[in-house]
Amino acid sequence: MGMLFAPILGLVLFFSVLSTATLMIRNHPFEDIYFNALLPSKDQYLRKSFELDYWGTSYKQALEYIVSHDKSAKININVSLFPGEANAGILPKEDRERIRFVNDLNEATYFVSAYRWHPEGYNWPPEQKVFTIKIMNSDICSVWKIK
Repeated sequence: MGMLFAPILGLVLFFSVLSTATLMIRNHPFEDIYFNALLPSKDQYLRKSFELDYWGTSYKQALEYIVSHDKSAKININVSLFPGEANAGILPKEDRERIRFVNDLNEATYFVSAYRWHPEGYNWPPEQKVFTIKIMNSDICSVWKIK
């Protein structure tokens, strides 16, 4: 019995590590948001059940999307949390200078959220959502054009 247990345990561990590595590679650059492949991939299951992008790294891609698709000289953006503003520091200077972070949604052209502490989603019409990053069928960051 003992001689059979070791190879089976080795195979289970190998496939477990392989599964996790595959998910992390597939989800790059968001490998910090990895889950067991056995978790359901139902629509928004992870977003509603787990804290996903707690570092806020997805804001960078959201901001890159905005500055590449909106050619305005100044772009008013409201973000749900501070990492949204902090990630602007990674952008090229000419893009950073076009972004103006506003606290009032009435002044914003775009709203960006990584859903941290807000797993239920937002009430804007679906056609206003212009960009989304998904992991296992769950949104981890979205951009809404609200004006």
